[in-house]
Amino acid sequence: MGSLFNTAFYSMLIVVTLYILIGVVMLGAITVTPDLLEAARATDSIGGTTITDLPADPAVWQVVGHLGEFGLAQAVGQLLPYGTLIILLTGILSSLAALNATTFSSSRVGYALGHDHVFPESFSRIHAENQTPYVSVVLSGTLIAVMAVSLPLAQVAAATDLMFLLLFLQVNYSMIKIRRELGEELTYGYLAPWFPYVPMIGIGTKLLLAVYFFNYSPLA
Repeated sequence: MGSLFNTAFYSMLIVVTLYILIGVVMLGAITVTPDLLEAARATDSIGGTTITDLPADPAVWQVVGHLGEFGLAQAVGQLLPYGTLIILLTGILSSLAALNATTFSSSRVGYALGHDHVFPESFSRIHAENQTPYVSVVLSGTLIAVMAVSLPLAQVAAATDLMFLLLFLQVNYSMIKIRRELGEELTYGYLAPWFPYVPMIGIGTKLLLAVYFFNYSPLA
């Protein structure tokens, strides 16, 4: 188990390093063209308002930042043939995979809450043949579909980011609570180092980010 977690940490270290290097190369390689600048001024921010506060001669990072999720696609379009199309297609595929995982994981949360009598008991019903919490799957999928169709998509995405911040805040708090209350009663496959300072830092940073998020999307 320990070697598995070590592998996970090494994988995260490699991925984060690659992300940073790609960002540095991207900012150093792309050129702010009139078309790119116009796209940045016309792109809606995550808060749903049109960007109009770019300076007359903006830096590359300002333009890419105002482009938001389209910044990488626009930048790669300058570096590779069909780069924008490639990034958009891979983004769509990754979004579909994430949506699939989110739908089924949320249904399992509903199932667990139904099983613990926090949600109605119907959430805990298991399909006789497929052995899946079909009621929770249908209700979760319906809720996601209704929100995606009826609410502004940027606001839905912003609310999702906020929910993840609060979720991981609770994970850090739960880690402290479990270690404090159960101590040696549990067999841990992995113990986080520098306890409880690491989860305390996690709680603080997630809370600050969640509060600061209000500047971007009050509705979320």
